[in-house]
Amino acid sequence: MDLLGIYLDDHPAGAAAATERACRRARTTGDRVLGDALGPVGAETARDRAAFGIMRLGAPVPGWRTLRCLAPAEGRLDVHRLGSLIERAERQRDVLEEWRVRRAGTALRGG
Repeated sequence: MDLLGIYLDDHPAGAAAATERACRRARTTGDRVLGDALGPVGAETARDRAAFGIMRLGAPVPGWRTLRCLAPAEGRLDVHRLGSLIERAERQRDVLEEWRVRRAGTALRGG
């Protein structure tokens, strides 16, 4: 059984939906600043997903780290590429968290 293959194929439908949601939100939000923040996240996750077939918006870092741990024994994985994906996913997570906190504050203040 190819466990790495199973791992890489585990969440493609969810990844596609999350990527599309970020891209759609970036295009349709009435908040230009939010749209400008989400646009790159959606585009990057689409590229990352295409490269490896997994990406759940908001939770990719553990997946990339797991793959990086497997990389030395698995010739199909590039340690340096995975390092770049981890860094980008951490930045994406920070952008999303910043906007989640902003929106929560706005909602809790009633506006």
